[in-house]
Amino acid sequence: MFLAKTGLMGGMVFIGPTILLHSCKYQPEFRKKLSEADIPFLDEIGETILPETSESPGAKRANVGLFILTMVRDCFDPEEAYILLDGINTLDNMCATEYGKSFIKLSSHQKTKLIKKLQQEALLFEEKQVVEEKKVPHYFTLIKKLTIQGYFTSKIGMMTARNYLPIPGKFEACTAFKPGDKPWAL
Repeated sequence: MFLAKTGLMGGMVFIGPTILLHSCKYQPEFRKKLSEADIPFLDEIGETILPETSESPGAKRANVGLFILTMVRDCFDPEEAYILLDGINTLDNMCATEYGKSFIKLSSHQKTKLIKKLQQEALLFEEKQVVEEKKVPHYFTLIKKLTIQGYFTSKIGMMTARNYLPIPGKFEACTAFKPGDKPWAL
């Protein structure tokens, strides 16, 4: 009896940590629709595309995640919304497979590497469709466009990342524009 209990306890020493480690592995969520819970995920993707610099805040501070969610819910047709949602699920699965964690938990180097990979994938995907009449966008292209649109239509994008000129203002037919100047936001 003593030997059986000792053997059982010894087995638990080896099996127990394995079970604990297995339960800690990141399991991506399968989304059926975007929700407010996805905003931090979308913010992180946006921040990787348009990161904070010493000159301007990044996409996360401009709340691009909320912008993307709103645009998908209110403005996307069902086909585009499905492409984007399926893409987000694919990206989440890619993170789980390659890194064993969520995109949010990746290092900035890993996020950048993954985004560059997606950019190349999107370019190849769209290049193959050059001759087709109805082109289907790649999900990363949709995310990138929404991130840029959300950022540059936000207060931060309009007033910090660009030179802001409120209208009505005085009319100037010619203004000096030097290399390195920010573009105007009107």
